[in-house]
Amino acid sequence: MSVVLCIGVFASISGVIAVLVALTPLRDVVLDGVFATTGSLRKQAAAALVALIPFPVLVVVRTYLYGIALRIGRHRVVWMGTFVGAVVVLVTGIGVFAIDPNAGSQIAAIAVSVGSAAEILVLVPATAQPLRRTLGRTQGRAPKYGVLLGFFAPLLIASLLPVITPLIINTMLTRGPHPETSVAAVALAFGVNQVFVILLCGVQPTLLSLMSRGGNPALGRRFANMVALFVTVPAAVVAFIPPLTSLVVHNWLGTSARLQDMTEAGIRLLSLLPLIFVQEAIFSSAILHTRRTRPIVYINIIRLLGLVAILAVASATTGWSGGVIGVVALGGALVVEAITTVMYGRRAQKHLELAWISSELTHDRSAGVH
Repeated sequence: MSVVLCIGVFASISGVIAVLVALTPLRDVVLDGVFATTGSLRKQAAAALVALIPFPVLVVVRTYLYGIALRIGRHRVVWMGTFVGAVVVLVTGIGVFAIDPNAGSQIAAIAVSVGSAAEILVLVPATAQPLRRTLGRTQGRAPKYGVLLGFFAPLLIASLLPVITPLIINTMLTRGPHPETSVAAVALAFGVNQVFVILLCGVQPTLLSLMSRGGNPALGRRFANMVALFVTVPAAVVAFIPPLTSLVVHNWLGTSARLQDMTEAGIRLLSLLPLIFVQEAIFSSAILHTRRTRPIVYINIIRLLGLVAILAVASATTGWSGGVIGVVALGGALVVEAITTVMYGRRAQKHLELAWISSELTHDRSAGVH
């Protein structure tokens, strides 16, 4: 019950902030003062903020339910929820576009909100009854709020820091030449890349579930790398075979001229991202399994500093277009995050693998004696 109340507080705070940013004069401070948006870009951003009001609350609840699914060993539910969410996002986006092709940014905002709600609808019935049975067998005192806050606060901070990434990038791009084209190119390139990367979203839950059940961490690491390689190959094919790249960017996404060039360059730069992303997933899983959440905060702070440094250097020393600078900064920040995560989590991963080998040897000796 303490956990539910804690999640309720976080969800409520997120909802209040979303309402303030979307519906009060704070919106003007954000859009005009922070991002310096004008014209149609400002109009689209303001419309998207309204459509995204429920999204922060849904994300908090969704994350909590995924945590429950992992806790009770229902990792298939995690995959099912992720799959349903992705399908609903796609169908909703197509549906909104069919109803109002001029909806613009609201199409994506409504789609991701509805997709998150769909995931919750899958997770609630799949986890409610098993959770009651698990809690019924649990003995001992409920954790105090201080303990919960000490564990979840670093994770909350760490989850907010990546959200700041596109905000910082857009703040820089909206002050440069061709701001609307640059912002759109980064979003499109990253969106195409995420179509492939979404297949890796279940890697970390799978690794955490494997570790909690005493599985072989080395086997999990190898499996994760194989999945990343499987995802990277088609991403690279789309990125580096011009007819396929043009098919996706020009024919399917409807871009042309400068926007098409920026988007295609961004897709190429991000094509190897799955191999980098999975390293972060592997070693952050090892860190989380040891219940040390503070390193996650340090990792994301370093990522944020790396992002700012890359943006500053690229803007000051290169003649790259805004879209390319944005994608380089985005990809570079993820590389910095992956390297830092490996540095922090290498010892934990090694300890887990050695501990598993030791336990297997002990088990074999015991079996030999009997």
